[in-house]
Amino acid sequence: MTEKKKTEADLLWDEISNKQISLFGSPTQKAGEVMERLEALPDTLTVRVKYPAVIAALDDILNVQRSNTSEKRVELFNIVQAQTGLVMITRVNPNKI
Repeated sequence: MTEKKKTEADLLWDEISNKQISLFGSPTQKAGEVMERLEALPDTLTVRVKYPAVIAALDDILNVQRSNTSEKRVELFNIVQAQTGLVMITRVNPNKI
């Protein structure tokens, strides 16, 4: 039996779902605990977020690079709210960065 090839949406979920996300002053949550993955497009991760605050927190963990001395916003992921609670995430084309 052959193993199913992972789609870009699968890879995005694997990369994002285990990241720590800070919501309501609690940094111990993982992104996958505050959103539910929905099967939709193979090149776009579609999720339903449990709280509206998750969208801003996702942007923070995905698009802000931190060092000991500074913070820099880098557009690595597109995060689009399609409708209330429904969010679509894609990777920015690395050639455009």
